[in-house]
Amino acid sequence: MSTQVSRISSSAMLSEAADRMKKFHVDALPVIEDNEIIGTITNREIATAVSEGMNPTTTPVKYAMTPGEIHTHEVMETVRGTK
Repeated sequence: MSTQVSRISSSAMLSEAADRMKKFHVDALPVIEDNEIIGTITNREIATAVSEGMNPTTTPVKYAMTPGEIHTHEVMETVRGTK
């Protein structure tokens, strides 16, 4: 198991977030802005954004993410799919 946590910038495109999730075999990523965690983005949020007409190659993560503080148990529930 890796101890390194992957993250994504709020200005990164949704497609980059999806690629990173696939690469690291995760369903959610912390979203970073100015070296601070400002929320999370999940594969479900990306799918919803695309189904609502957002272009994944031109839409920044910040428009589809869930803002707010992140607590480890919430992230783990999201990653496990139990939330």
